[in-house]
Formats: sequence, C-alpha cells, structure tokens
Amino acid sequence: MTPEHISKGRGRPLENAQRRRWIDEMNDGSTAVPWGEAKLSVVRALVGEISPFMRAVSVQNAPGILKVWVYTERDATPDEQEDFDACVMTQVVSDFPDEFASGEMEIGFEFVSVSCSARVNAEGQLVFMRKEETIQP
Repeated sequence: MTPEHISKGRGRPLENAQRRRWIDEMNDGSTAVPWGEAKLSVVRALVGEISPFMRAVSVQNAPGILKVWVYTERDATPDEQEDFDACVMTQVVSDFPDEFASGEMEIGFEFVSVSCSARVNAEGQLVFMRKEETIQP
C-alpha cells in the first residue's frame, strides 16, 4: 500500500486528485505563502521557544502579511519580546526568504497580556495553547 492510499480511522483513503483539490482550496493564491506552510513554519519555530508565561500562540496569514499573536499571563518584558523576534520570527522569515525580501510579504507579532482568570480569545488560528484548569464563571 502506498502512502497516498493510507487513511486514518474509518474514512476512505484519499485519492491523489481529492488530496490535490483540498490543497488547492487551502492555497487559493490570495497569500504569498501557502497557509499550511506558514502555519507549519511557525509551529516549527516555536519548538524550544515557549516560555512558561506563554498561554497561547495564534497565526493569521492574510494577503501581504503573516501575523503572530503571543498570549501571555503577564506583560512580556522588552528582552522577552526581543528574544521572540530574534529566535521565532527570524526562523519563520528564513523559511520564506524570497517572499519577505521582495516585499511581497510582511511579518509581524504582538504580545497580548491576558490574566489567568480570563479566557484567551485568539485572533487567527491557534498553533499552541497550554493546558490550563477550567475557568469557572
């Protein structure tokens, strides 16, 4: 059995044509960097860079900009923000050098402080969220 015909669970195996159609739907050409590749790049860049005060990380890949939000339990210090920029964001940029060098794509990040008693209402799509106790209203 080839990898193209392997399925998980009870679903039918994905045929190559169906797989390509789904990939084309995700990569509609409206962004310089395909969504799946952008998300994977951020997740890979986060490996080893998550600090204990980080509650969640989300990503939005909109036309012309890749935006990363970091939700924290307290305000991040300037040094912590600089480290995140130097480690995570630089690694993401290095995954797509042509898009960022040409100005076709911009990248940005924002730290958002959310107290531990509040729920994180993330922008974009979550790529990381730590396990927390359920918050009772």
